[in-house]
Amino acid sequence: TDTVSDGAADVEKLCKLHPAIALRVIRKMTDAVCGKEDISAAVMRAVLELAKKNRTGARLDVARGAYAVIEYGRLIIEADNDTCGDFEYELIPGESVYIPEAGYTVKAERTNEFKRGEGEFFTVPEGARLVVRNRRSGDAFIPWGMQGTKKVKDYMIDAKIPRRRRDRVGILTVDGEIAWIIGHRRASMFKFNKNGIKISILY
Repeated sequence: TDTVSDGAADVEKLCKLHPAIALRVIRKMTDAVCGKEDISAAVMRAVLELAKKNRTGARLDVARGAYAVIEYGRLIIEADNDTCGDFEYELIPGESVYIPEAGYTVKAERTNEFKRGEGEFFTVPEGARLVVRNRRSGDAFIPWGMQGTKKVKDYMIDAKIPRRRRDRVGILTVDGEIAWIIGHRRASMFKFNKNGIKISILY
């Protein structure tokens, strides 16, 4: 079945299945997170009801240290310890840095030529400190093509980035100013102009 992908179930597809099959899908998902722990049929049915309501942010404890949550039309079973603390990695032009929390490598290179599709290009002050970090309380930026600032928290909600992923999204900063929410939206600042840096993301 294509109901489950990347550890999450498509709620619409799940709820179209015969209830017995849907419950088996949920059981396989809980087994993947909790092992063969004896989770009652009543809990499985409660998870299915949670899916039917399909309300983003709704969650239900399914076992000690694990819960079900609805995130933008997907049912996810995850462990309580699947959290991510603050991270911060400095980028040095010419070098690559692996960001384990985000699951990719970031490479910064100096360049005087813009090549579409080969990365993101920025013009930055000479000697600027380049950092990839995750979000911090109060973060705000001016999204490309928009007027005025927007809180990163509000942007992530509007962009439907699942809550469980938000602390793992890398943010490129230049001397403390947000330049790019990696993989999503860049800021209007640091527009490339002849000389600058190219940022490549390698999975």
